[in-house]
Amino acid sequence: MKTLFLSLILLCALSNLYAQSGLTVGSKIEHVTVYRQGAQVTRTATVELPAGETQLLFKKLPFQLQEESLQLKIDQSVTVVSIAQEVNYLNEADSDSLTVVLQEQQLALRDSLQALSNRSQVYVRECDLLLTNQSLGGNDGVAVDELERAALLYRTRLMDIEGHLQRIRQQSVVYKKQMVRLGNQLLELNAKSEADPEVIVKVVVNTPKAIPAEVELQYVVPKAGWDPFYNIRVEGTEQPLTLDYKAKVYQDAGEDWLNTRLTLSTGNPTVSNVKPGLSPYYLTFNNYYAPPARQPAANRGRSQRVSGTVLDQETGEPLIGASVLVEGTTIGAVTDMEGRFELEIPAGQSALLVSYVGYANQQVVVRGSTVNVRLSSEGMMLDEVMVMGMASGVRSKKARPKPEKPAPVPIAIEQRATSTEFEIELPYTIPADHQPYDVHLATYEVPANYHYALVPKLSKEAYLIAEITDWSQYSLLNGDANLFFKGTYQGDTYLDMAAFEDTLSLSVGRDEDIIVKRERVRDQSRTSFLGSNKTVERSWKTTIRNTNSYPVSLRVEDQYPLPKDDDIKVVQLGHEGGKLDEATGTVTWSFNLPAGATAERTLKYAVRYPKKQRLLVD
Repeated sequence: MKTLFLSLILLCALSNLYAQSGLTVGSKIEHVTVYRQGAQVTRTATVELPAGETQLLFKKLPFQLQEESLQLKIDQSVTVVSIAQEVNYLNEADSDSLTVVLQEQQLALRDSLQALSNRSQVYVRECDLLLTNQSLGGNDGVAVDELERAALLYRTRLMDIEGHLQRIRQQSVVYKKQMVRLGNQLLELNAKSEADPEVIVKVVVNTPKAIPAEVELQYVVPKAGWDPFYNIRVEGTEQPLTLDYKAKVYQDAGEDWLNTRLTLSTGNPTVSNVKPGLSPYYLTFNNYYAPPARQPAANRGRSQRVSGTVLDQETGEPLIGASVLVEGTTIGAVTDMEGRFELEIPAGQSALLVSYVGYANQQVVVRGSTVNVRLSSEGMMLDEVMVMGMASGVRSKKARPKPEKPAPVPIAIEQRATSTEFEIELPYTIPADHQPYDVHLATYEVPANYHYALVPKLSKEAYLIAEITDWSQYSLLNGDANLFFKGTYQGDTYLDMAAFEDTLSLSVGRDEDIIVKRERVRDQSRTSFLGSNKTVERSWKTTIRNTNSYPVSLRVEDQYPLPKDDDIKVVQLGHEGGKLDEATGTVTWSFNLPAGATAERTLKYAVRYPKKQRLLVD
C-alpha cells in the first residue's frame, strides 16, 4: 500500500513537471506541400502523454513560420488547450571555439604575408641601392680586372636578390590560397551564427489518461515555391508529342527538407481568397475616372547577382578570404586573392554582412549589382559604403552539391476545385539554399496535329507546328519549355497559357529534311511602258521537296503587294490552289506532300504606276 501511494505521488509529480517545464517533442519533417509561393510543412512524432495537462515543446523550428498557420493533429481523446510560439534569440552556435581557432590561423597567415612583404621591400631597396651606385673610378676610369670583379659582384647579388623575391612571391601565393580556404570555413560558421533565431512552438494538451499519441504539427513558410517548366519532344509527325512536365522547386525556409515526400500544388495561399467589393461610382464635373485597383498577383520576384570587392579602408589592399553573407540566410561567398566576390541575393533580401578577422563588421544595403566595400580595422570609424550600378540577374554563389537528376518517379495527380496537386511518391531532398532543384511531375503522350509552316519569302526553313486540342486536361501553367525535334535540341520557348483558347499551338522546330527554294521566274518577269505608266510583272515560284520517309502536311505562305497610293495599281495574275486574305494580301497553300515528292507553287502579279515615279517592286 505504501509503495502504491509513493507511485501515485511520483506520477502526479511527473505530470506537474511536464505541465510546467514541458515535454520536448523530437519531430521530423514528414511531408511538404509546396505552393507556387509558400509551402506547408508537416512534422510528425510519437509522444507518451501522461494523464492530465501537458505542455509539448517543438524546438528548433524555422523563424519564418507563420504563427497563424500552426495546426496540431492528435488523438481524438486529447484536448488541445492552446498553441503558441516563442522566439529563442539566445540560441548560440556550437562552433564558437572552432571559429576562434580559424580566426587565429587567419591572423597568423596575415602576419606571415606581412613579413614576406617586408622582406620583399628590403630586397627591392637593396636592388635600387646597387643600381644607383654603379659609377666606378669617377673621371679617372677603372682597371679592367676591377671592373670585372665589380660586374661579377653586381651580377651575383642581383641574381641572388631576384631569387629571394621569386621565392617570396611563390610563398605569398601559398599563404593567400590558405587564407581563401580558411575564409570558406569561416563563412560556413558565420552563416550558422547569423542564421535566424529558432522558434519554439508550445502546445498545451489535456488527456484523461496516459496514452501514446501520434502528433502531427503543420505550419506555413513563405520563402518557398516552385516554377513549372517543360521538355517537349517530337520524333516524327506520325507519333504523339511527348510532354515532360517538370518543376523547379526552391526554398530558403531555414531548414532542409531531407528525404521528404513532396506535393506540388498549383494553388497559392498567399493570395487573398476574399471577393473584392465595389464602392459607389459617383460622377461629378471636371473629374477624372480612376479604375478600381486590381489585387496584385503573387510575385516571387527574381534573384539578383551581386559582385564587388572588399578592400582595406586605409591601404586599399584587397582583403583575402573575407566573408560576405546575405543577412538572415546561409547564402554567402568568400573573397578571392584579388578581394573579389560574387553571389546571388534571393528576392526579398537586400542586406549583406561583410566580416574579416581584425576588422569591424560592415552591414551593406544592396541597391545595385556592384558592391564595393572598405573595411576598417577594429576601433576605427567606418566611412559610408558606396553601392553602384543597377542590374538584376540570376544566381551565382558558392557551389553546393545538387542531387542527381532524378528518373521519372510515380506520382498521383488530384484535381481540386481551385487547384491541381501533384503528389510525388518518392522522397526528395531540397536544401534551404534558394537554389532550384528539378522535380519530375508527369510525362504525357499527347495526340497532336502536325503541319509544316513555310514562309519562303523570308526563310528557307520549314517550321513544324504541333496543334493540341483539349489541352486543359493536362493542368499546364505558364512556364519555359525546351523543344526537341528528332532528338536534337531546337531551343526554348515560353508557354503563355492565356494566349491559347481551344487549341494549343507550338512551333517545335525546323526540319532540314524539307528543302525549300523560292526564285523569280525570269521569262515571266518583265517591265513594259504604256503612255505615262510603267508596268512591272513578277512571277515567283516556290519549290518544296520532302526528303522524309513519311508524308507531311504543309502550309505555304506568300503575299501580293498592297498599294498605299492611288496611283499604284496591283493586278493579281494568279495563285492557283491558294487561299487569299484580301485584307493582308497573304496567300496560303495547304496540301499534303508524300515522302520523297516535290511540289511547286507560283504567285504572279503586275504593278502599274506612273513612270516618272521611282518604285522598287520585288
